[in-house]
Amino acid sequence: MRIFLISACLVLAGMVVSCVNGPAKTAGFDDVRGKEWELTEVISSAGNIVIDRQKPEAGGAADVYTLLIDSDRISGKASPNRYFAPYKLEDGQGISFGAIAGTLMANLNDPGGLQEETYYRLLENTYRWNLAGDRLELFTKDSGGTDAKLTYREKL
Repeated sequence: MRIFLISACLVLAGMVVSCVNGPAKTAGFDDVRGKEWELTEVISSAGNIVIDRQKPEAGGAADVYTLLIDSDRISGKASPNRYFAPYKLEDGQGISFGAIAGTLMANLNDPGGLQEETYYRLLENTYRWNLAGDRLELFTKDSGGTDAKLTYREKL
């Protein structure tokens, strides 16, 4: 009986806290927009595309692949070039990016295993976004049509 009373009190306390704090907040696109994000990994169902962040960070290029989403377009850095493209939000967490345009500076070194054109194609094939804690996930298809995921962390 005592365990039942303790359990009932805990449930009741949880309901009171929930009422005071309101319903749990779900991530909306406003939690993504206006922040700069750093690419931390690319995962493909065919295998990981490794991004060795230590290599570019040691060379002073910590922001090798970045993404900024504003009200009507994306922009960022893609080792060493700058890029931009329009985007469109779709039902639920759907999103699509238009053709990527960017600068044409020469890249003389490997910035961590991911090639710039591969990154652009992954962005252009993106179909869904998700905010998992402090990580932005973009779901996409690689050049072979295999599912892939770009994971970013907020740039501080």
